[in-house]
Amino acid sequence: MGGNDEDSPPSTTPLKKSKAIEGPIKNRSCTDVLCLLLFFFFWVGMLAVAIVGFSRGNPKRLVTPVDTDGNRCGYTASVKDRPYLFYFDISRCIKSAVFSTDIINSGLVCNTPQVCVKECPSSNAQGISGPTNQLDKLYCRNGQTLDELKGLSVLDRFQLVRNNTCAPYYLRSEVVLNRCFPTLVDLNDLNSALTDSSNTTLTNNGNSAVTGDTVLSAVRIASQLLNMRHVAAKVWSDFQKVWAHIGVGFVSTIALCFVFIFLAAIFLAPMIYGSMILSLALLFYASYFCYTEYNALKNGDKVRPVSANSLLDEYLYQTDTFLGLGIAATVGGGILLLIIIFLLGRIRFAIAVIKESTRAMLAIKTSFLFPFIPALMQCVLFAYFIGVGLYLVTAGTPTYSYEIFATSNASTAQVMVQGSNVSVTAGTTCIPTAASFLNIKNASNAINCGFAKYDPNKVLLGMQIYHVVGWLWTVNWISALGQCVLAGAFASYYWLHNSKKVPVFPLLSAFTRTVFYHTGSLAFGAAIITIVQIIRATLVFLEMRLKNHGDNIVAKFILRCLQCLFACLERFLKFINKNAYIEIAVYGYNFCKGARKAFSLLLRNIVRVAAINGITAFVLLMGRLVVTGTVCVVSYAVFNKVGPEKDLHYFLGPVIVLTLAAFFISASFFDTYDMAVDTIFLCVLEDLEHHDGSPEKPYFMSESLMKTLKV
Repeated sequence: MGGNDEDSPPSTTPLKKSKAIEGPIKNRSCTDVLCLLLFFFFWVGMLAVAIVGFSRGNPKRLVTPVDTDGNRCGYTASVKDRPYLFYFDISRCIKSAVFSTDIINSGLVCNTPQVCVKECPSSNAQGISGPTNQLDKLYCRNGQTLDELKGLSVLDRFQLVRNNTCAPYYLRSEVVLNRCFPTLVDLNDLNSALTDSSNTTLTNNGNSAVTGDTVLSAVRIASQLLNMRHVAAKVWSDFQKVWAHIGVGFVSTIALCFVFIFLAAIFLAPMIYGSMILSLALLFYASYFCYTEYNALKNGDKVRPVSANSLLDEYLYQTDTFLGLGIAATVGGGILLLIIIFLLGRIRFAIAVIKESTRAMLAIKTSFLFPFIPALMQCVLFAYFIGVGLYLVTAGTPTYSYEIFATSNASTAQVMVQGSNVSVTAGTTCIPTAASFLNIKNASNAINCGFAKYDPNKVLLGMQIYHVVGWLWTVNWISALGQCVLAGAFASYYWLHNSKKVPVFPLLSAFTRTVFYHTGSLAFGAAIITIVQIIRATLVFLEMRLKNHGDNIVAKFILRCLQCLFACLERFLKFINKNAYIEIAVYGYNFCKGARKAFSLLLRNIVRVAAINGITAFVLLMGRLVVTGTVCVVSYAVFNKVGPEKDLHYFLGPVIVLTLAAFFISASFFDTYDMAVDTIFLCVLEDLEHHDGSPEKPYFMSESLMKTLKV
């Protein structure tokens, strides 16, 4: 093995007992069949849950509004031609509802009636008490027809407003999520009363003037959604004008990733050593600067100016600040210097492995594109997860609660029903077809039993949880599949490139081996990660529930500690799993044996593991920063010039899209690079442990690696 050089394997390496390796074995058997069957039947259950969701749920319920009488606008037979929801007094909605939650779940929870309408108002006007020639524009409950309204006196029509049968006023509105929201409030003069086209002041059913501030909340929220819609339309228009430039940007990003990886093979050593020297210089200069400032403050050579009175200045003119920073910089520089001195051999080894990994990627060029296959699988799975989830969420039983339509924000009301005084509380559960409510409704039109939400039963809730667990398990399985396939391809390159027996399509061969023989092992590893993720999600849920029941500091501290513990555990298990998949790809082990072998091998070479991980993390970070930063700067310069020529509304839109695309594309490329480094590294360790360089057991590593390791 080349003596006792620092780059040689530990003396405990069992060379004589090791068996020679000739690459990824071909004669394999199925591994972890029990996990495979469990994964298969779990997905059978997932499909059964989906069927239940499709048969009982309807995602349209999430966005389709429901009026006061329980009609689903645009779907219920009586309002089939009325797809939009109109609020009698929009200002009363916001005072009793949280828009972001309620408008999606069950509509705005307002103490004002709502009706389904064919179209939203196109102008401001007073309600039922206005001129007779405007009655065809008015909105009423209980099926009031135009002919019936025309036959009533103004006083009778006004009474319809008072008892919440017809709307007191209406404002020019636009459609937001199938709901009518006013759009003409002058935010610069909120205290002014709103008027109609004849300059008549609009009043509510309490005969109070409707001012800008009374509907400010509704308009502010609705205007944000309207602006988002308008901005989205403009951005889409911009993309249509510069789609060719964006396409070139995508191709250039991929090419830039190729260039960086190619250059990394040439300039990796100067980049690593240069970064170390620069870091040392900066740390020692920081130490010198801090001690100089410390002495200047201590000896009175530097005095705090009178104008320096900010919080930052409070620290910048204290001797303890520079003393502490100086000590930290000195210690950091000393540690880095010791690492360079004592681990220089390991650093050279890590650089050689990364270079070999670069050659493997350049030899298997399809490995650059393979990550898009798992990404596509993840997208399809996510679409399935969201689609089925929407059906499951809307498969619950509709529940109803009391609504009180009053001129004040009263939460209770007293109603005389058949000679008895009945108290009604807003928000309490009710049944719209029950005799108790019908008696109340007949006694007072100001009380309604309106739709509240879809309440899942325990079985349905269990199905939703099952669906989430299945999604997480499959997400982790797809991730494991991508890692194992790449490991198989790169392992084929390492063990077979000297003998010219590398498969013509190494990725296809690795994919076939992995799917046919090791799906169960991947499901096993994915299940372990999923269990930890479920525990973490449960801890987060418990912390959220804890906030709703007081602030228990001890319980919060324990939950935070547990969350940190399981987050670290998840990262550790992912590291072990990745290396277990490499062992599985090479030897065809089951998951437990692969994980045990990988962990044991890495533990025997822990210093090399630290060196390779540190340098790889640095290279990957540099790659992401270089690619993303270059694309961002170049695209900004290009679209800043192209924008006026193409008459773009927002030239930053394509810049942001290309920058985000560059980040995710580079992340995909360099994740593959990371997998190549890990695979080649583990193969080198296996090579060193199973071979001794003799004719019977020759090394499979390249000559450059042998030279670095001096074997």
